[in-house]
Amino acid sequence: MYDSNKAVFNYQLSRARRLTENAFGILCHTFRIFFYPYKYQNFHCRSDCSCLLLLRNVLCTQPSKKN
Repeated sequence: MYDSNKAVFNYQLSRARRLTENAFGILCHTFRIFFYPYKYQNFHCRSDCSCLLLLRNVLCTQPSKKN
């Protein structure tokens, strides 16, 4: 039996996962630190990712200075 609520949930879940993977890919290419194995505990990883995401947002909102 086909459940439309389940189909909608699966679509939204896959869309959220794709968005998260794309955002992490942008972070990986901006900050090369994510190309190497992470040696620290989970709470350090979470705070480091949040910090780098905030830094990237700050860098993107600042106007670029061209000579």
